Amino acid sequence: MLSFYLLLLLAFSPTEKEPPVRFLSEYQLDEHPNTETDIHMQGIWKLKEDTNANNYFVVERDGSYRFSITYMNRGGDNRGLEHSTAFFSEVDGVKFLNAPYRSFFNEPSFRGTVLLRVDEVDVPHCWDVTFTLVTDPNLYKMKSSAELRAYIRQHLKDPAIYGKQLHFRKKFEFNSFR
Repeated sequence: MLSFYLLLLLAFSPTEKEPPVRFLSEYQLDEHPNTETDIHMQGIWKLKEDTNANNYFVVERDGSYRFSITYMNRGGDNRGLEHSTAFFSEVDGVKFLNAPYRSFFNEPSFRGTVLLRVDEVDVPHCWDVTFTLVTDPNLYKMKSSAELRAYIRQHLKDPAIYGKQLHFRKKFEFNSFR
């Protein structure tokens, strides 16, 4: 899902002992999703920073607490490779997206979570969303979801743990819920 684009967009770790992206977490903010998804997030999304018009995300609600996300590039040629689920978590009223990452290029494959803070959501129908990457290199040192949550809570307002913003625009909204 987000993994392939982030793999290209962001810095890799130079050693095999560290995760391929310096700010991956082995854990999610919550062991199990508990923040309800907004039905209006369903649709086809384009990352504004990605200049290739053939790359996009298909986001579908997967129950009340998860999204099924498929990253499509090359006009949709790789649908089976970049598919996963993601979910939102809240820390002191701030929403975060727990986005899975998996490496296709490093053996053995590293799996982890990229955290994205939700900065803005165009409400009520979610046509534009802005996220900020949590890029603290200490994330992969956390030993549990509870430890990760406590660390994020402690540093929630610290600009040093955040990186670049990512802007998404919904190009098509699924109307199956109307």
